[in-house]
Order: sequence, then structure tokens, then C-alpha cells
Amino acid sequence: MYFAPRNCLKYLVLFVLALSLPACQPDDGLGIKPSEFTKAQREDLGDLIQTAIANNTRDFSILPNVPPFDIAYEHINRLYSQANDALQKDSHSPSSDRWNPERLWKTHILLEDQKNAFILPGGHFYITSGLLKALESEHELYFIMAFELSLMNEKYLFNRLLNNFNTTILIDMISGSPSPNGATPNSIALALSEFQYDEEDLLETDERTIELICETSIWDPTGLIPIYVSTLDELSPWIINRDYPGRISRLDQLKKQMGCGAILGNGAYEEKVVSNIP
Repeated sequence: MYFAPRNCLKYLVLFVLALSLPACQPDDGLGIKPSEFTKAQREDLGDLIQTAIANNTRDFSILPNVPPFDIAYEHINRLYSQANDALQKDSHSPSSDRWNPERLWKTHILLEDQKNAFILPGGHFYITSGLLKALESEHELYFIMAFELSLMNEKYLFNRLLNNFNTTILIDMISGSPSPNGATPNSIALALSEFQYDEEDLLETDERTIELICETSIWDPTGLIPIYVSTLDELSPWIINRDYPGRISRLDQLKKQMGCGAILGNGAYEEKVVSNIP
């Protein structure tokens, strides 16, 4: 085929321009990449979910932090602050993407017989009265706290959220825009309490959990084992949704490798927590 010189020049220019343009990427509809979802945005999302839980009295009954329940709250919050202090200071993260050290990470007790616990993006921790009453000492509770903190801090929780809700939905929620699929902070709250995790994520989280316990406390880092013994044959969503084959043996191996912690107790858990919740 014959091209006039002017046409040849036109096609040459178009060819050069085509080579200079970046390869087109398919639009995944996420708006931003998951890696670009900041900790400040995760905190904002967590605050929205916390408000939804507080307002949803049909599905969530929160024990008020008033006498005599404030005694239990004070003891639990002291343990939780000890577990999360180093994480919230976040000194190893880039200064442009750290947790807000002025924002409190609180615990909330749910009046529920089921033995369950979960954490929100940004650090708010929920545990049922049923699970609290099934525990015998602080080191068992400390393990649960450290585990949930590790899930949240290492983005395993956030990645699990993205399996159910993409980043566009979460960003729209934070900005107050209506979700295209009708998702709400309340629907996320209900999903969080039932999340199941992949074995790979659980293996890594158990390792991070014991590292966190060894760094922040004197409690036995295998504090999960008594929980298995006392609740394995009962309805325990927290164990079921975070279980994998050989978990107890692996926890014991990790404890021996890291060589930290001891089972210590003075009866304070029974006196301050169990005796002061319905």
C-alpha cells in the first residue's frame, strides 16, 4: 500500500506517541490501592463502626462502664493498654503513616453468652461477657488481646475486610458517601464478629502474638491453651474462627523458641473481672 509522505509522517508520530505512553491498566474499580489506605483512614473507619455498634442495641448489648462494672473495665483496660502501648507508638512505621498516639484504644464488653472477641480497624477491642467468664486468669485474656492487636496491626484484619468490601466502599463510607452495594458501618460490624481467617494468616499472627507478649508482659505466651481446654466442646466462635490443625503444639514450640513468660496469677482476675460482670 502506498502512503503519501504527509500520511507517513502522521503515522510515524502516532507510533512514537503510542510507544511513549504507559501500558494501560485495567480499572479495578477500587479508586485507591489497598496499600494506600492509611492508618488514619483505618482509624476513621473504626470510629464509624464503633458508633454503629453503640447504636445497634438489637445486635450488640454493651455493658456500661459504670459502677460496679467499672472495676472490671479498669482492670481490662490496664491490661489492654500494656499490650497496645508499643504498637500505638508505632515508631517503626514511616512518620507519614502512623497510628494516632493521642487516640485511645478502648475495650468494650458485650453482654453475650457466646465466647467471642474481635477488634476494629484502629484498635477498639470487643469481648463478650461469656468469654471473659470462661477465662481463669490475666494471661489468657492477654493472649486474646495480643492476638487481636496483631491481626489489626499487621493488616490481616484489613485484608480480610477487603475480601468482603473493596476500598471504594470503605473510602465512600469514611467520606459519608452512600455505598453502591448498600454496605454500612453496621453491616461491617456484624461481619467482623464472624470473620474467619486463612491458616497462613493465623500462623503468622500467632508468631506476632507471642513476640508481642514477650515484649510487653510477663504473662505466659501460650495462654491460649487453657481456653481450648475449657471451651473446645462448647460454642466458642473466637476459637472456631481462629483455629488451624496443630495450633496448640505450635504455640508451645514458639514459646520454647522465644523463652519468655511465666504463668502468674494472684486471684485478681476473679476478684476484679469475673465478680463484676453479669
